[in-house]
Amino acid sequence: MKTVHNLSTLKRIPLREIWEREDKDFTPWLAKKDNLHLLLDEIGVFAENIKTEANADRYFVDITAEESDTGVKIIIENQLGKTDHSHLGQLLTYAANFDACIIVWVVKDATEKHQMAIEWFNDHIDDEISFFLVKTEVYQIKNSPYAPKFTVIAQPNSWSKTIKRAGTTEKSITDTKLHYLRFWEGFKDYASGIDTSLSIGRTPRPQY
Repeated sequence: MKTVHNLSTLKRIPLREIWEREDKDFTPWLAKKDNLHLLLDEIGVFAENIKTEANADRYFVDITAEESDTGVKIIIENQLGKTDHSHLGQLLTYAANFDACIIVWVVKDATEKHQMAIEWFNDHIDDEISFFLVKTEVYQIKNSPYAPKFTVIAQPNSWSKTIKRAGTTEKSITDTKLHYLRFWEGFKDYASGIDTSLSIGRTPRPQY
């Protein structure tokens, strides 16, 4: 019979104990390349040209970047609290002013109404635009270092968005590339459901 070792308790740490302020503490931490990749791995994109407090006219957004594969603009708006109308309005204003195609709202908690709003945007706005609502949590085991965790709670339909963004107006995706896409989507789903150290964070694309 296999020996059961002593197990510890996973403890959730209040975000404000680690980052007192969004602008002075959380945003600079998240903008560091390794930390930002923790977030973007959950979304399935890779980023470069990362900037904080970028501005267009009088508007400032917490983090901007560009998707490595396509060069499209990414904006990230942070909130160390529950979603509210003010931040949702800011998110839409920044998206328009920065001409962003990937819009990420990082929050402590999300209300049902705001989650429905993000889902509605993804269902009704142009297919080139993708909205993500991401929850931030931090955990600790006994006296271990803090471990941040990002969980996507609202996102676009990956199948239709991926097909339309990967193609062009002049050239449709071939049957072979559709087979590639289906294979990698299935492989990612399988890997996420088994006990493996293999990390597959990127969104499957037909060209892979």
